[in-house]
Amino acid sequence: GALETVEQLGLHTYVIYHRTIAPWPVRDRDVLTHVSVQHFARLQEVHVNIRSIVRKTVPELEDAVRMPSVRGRYRFRQIAPRRSMVEYEVRVDPGGYLPRWVREWVVSALPRDTISNLRARARWAVARDAYRAEAAALREEGRVAGFPY
Repeated sequence: GALETVEQLGLHTYVIYHRTIAPWPVRDRDVLTHVSVQHFARLQEVHVNIRSIVRKTVPELEDAVRMPSVRGRYRFRQIAPRRSMVEYEVRVDPGGYLPRWVREWVVSALPRDTISNLRARARWAVARDAYRAEAAALREEGRVAGFPY
């Protein structure tokens, strides 16, 4: 799939376009989302909230089905130095028709693949010391005390 930041609305709030590549003969799906990140220093948690939105500036495409509804969240909680727990919830109306085998595949593969991709991204970031400046800025704001990265 593809992700693109359409607009940054605030320090921790974005409009994101996401396109999911579907296997033939299923049509690709896409969605425009409002994504907000909340930091809870006392709880040592970061929440990422996602909901679909409509914007006339991002029209529907002929070769993709626009998902009418997406709501989800990630909750990251530090459980030890350099170790986190992640909760992931999502509710999706994919729009249009999807064969049963695709629905079953999505229900089983989406959560597993999402967490696997998050783990790979975290390892990539740690290996390259990525995001240190961003985390330092958040700690400076007093929002995420205790997070090492």
